[in-house]
Amino acid sequence: MILVFLTCLLTQAPKPEPAPVKAPKLRDELQARVKEDQAARFAMIDFMAKHQTGAKSADGRTAVSLSPEQNKELQTLIKRVKKADDDNTAWLAEIVREHGWPGKSLIGESAAHDAWLLVQHADAHKDFQDDCLQKMKAAPAGEVAPRDVAYLTDRTLTNRGKKQIYGTQTRLENGKAVPFPIEDEANVDQKRKECGMQPLAEYLKQVEETYVKPKP
Repeated sequence: MILVFLTCLLTQAPKPEPAPVKAPKLRDELQARVKEDQAARFAMIDFMAKHQTGAKSADGRTAVSLSPEQNKELQTLIKRVKKADDDNTAWLAEIVREHGWPGKSLIGESAAHDAWLLVQHADAHKDFQDDCLQKMKAAPAGEVAPRDVAYLTDRTLTNRGKKQIYGTQTRLENGKAVPFPIEDEANVDQKRKECGMQPLAEYLKQVEETYVKPKP
């Protein structure tokens, strides 16, 4: 499901910090990898917004069909995203084996967020995502942003067909962002607030503004 691995772009990365870090080369490599990750995904988002390819009708069918040329372009974009994800997952797995989860004290707040982004996109390796999530949860206070834990928690649950907690994983139905099933949805905004995230309704509106091309 394309939308699931793209919506994480809507999180707000912390501003780069000027303070020195323990592993500047690792920080720089993360930044370079995230740059390609985001370039590949923004190309996909632009295509989706233009052609509404991520939209689904209420019965689950694709809302817009593509021409052969457009479908070829889409497949090229998908392959670019997949290659970035595969390369980044293999690389990050080595980093985690060597350092444990790379947190703020090792690479700085912004790069720690970058590390989360790579594992968030490691959907082909669910066990690796689960392992990283546990390491992030076990990290000392201040090492990992609560919102990053929240997003990866939802990702791992949704990937395994379970209800998410924070409503971060969405799909489009008739141009409207719809979260995948949420556990205890009545209290989701309070849980989001505790992690520093905006109310669910505001988030869904942001998803729609990103993925749905405005009508002329």
